[in-house]
Amino acid sequence: MPPPEPVHTRPLPIRLLRQLCLVLLTGALLPAIPTLAGQAVTIERQDPRLFGYQLGDVISQTATIRLAPGYSLDPQSVPRAGKRAGWFMVRGVAARSTPLADGGTQLQLTLEMQLVNSPKATRTLTIPPVALRFKGKETITDTIPSLTIDAVPLGTGDIRTGLPEVAALRPAPVIATSGTERQLALYAGAAAALLAWIGLAWLIRRWKPRALRPFAAAARELRSLVRHADSLEGACHAVQRLHRAFDEVAGHRLFSEGVPGFCRRLGVDAALETRTVAFFATSQTLFFNPGGGRPPADCARELTELCEAWRRFERRHP
Repeated sequence: MPPPEPVHTRPLPIRLLRQLCLVLLTGALLPAIPTLAGQAVTIERQDPRLFGYQLGDVISQTATIRLAPGYSLDPQSVPRAGKRAGWFMVRGVAARSTPLADGGTQLQLTLEMQLVNSPKATRTLTIPPVALRFKGKETITDTIPSLTIDAVPLGTGDIRTGLPEVAALRPAPVIATSGTERQLALYAGAAAALLAWIGLAWLIRRWKPRALRPFAAAARELRSLVRHADSLEGACHAVQRLHRAFDEVAGHRLFSEGVPGFCRRLGVDAALETRTVAFFATSQTLFFNPGGGRPPADCARELTELCEAWRRFERRHP
């Protein structure tokens, strides 16, 4: 009997192998498609205290919700304040939105649930889950999970018999204030002395004796000097006396080019400044005119009126 002939098999083409691998990979990923779609919304809850609640207490649940770009929370799915849920009532809902770097959104959702019934004994209660709806490429529903807490009855039942009695109020300790009082008295005395010194300096400046005021003293001396102002020598003496008053007020020798700045610093009106500039011009002509000559006919009157105007100014502005 002749031996069987060997069976020759041809290897599969490379293109057929690629298609087969693609089919297998697609079949492996199909079950994961719903999971990937669900990643558009993720919810993380920060659990509050889970025990020791009584009638009227408020339990705050804070959930951090991350939404993929293009998704948003449907406000109609958020529970309304006042809605009852068994032992609890929705006290309030607050949401804060923050944009993410990838174009998505992070929501900080806070639900306040108030316990509206009182159990007769310690009891475990469940806050029901909260279903939320999100809109985007498709509508996704996700849930804030239920929360289990322990509620206790009002009053002093068995659960509270082991608590210590409230201690009696202790009298407040007496604090020594003598040192602080002495320090405050010292500060008050220093402040009073400083205010008194400031007030005295202001009064001295305000009620400065007339004899010490430059233009008041000059006006008193000019009464006798202007009697001889018709002569060149007498006019020079009178002009020099008025120059000395200007120098005393300025604190230095005042020349004609410094008169505008001097007047602006003192706040002199334009009319008095013009008359002062004219006086310095007349003085320059009188002292530095090579030809000499006689003083102006109205020299005595101009000097007297100018000095009197400055005397009134320094009395109003001591």
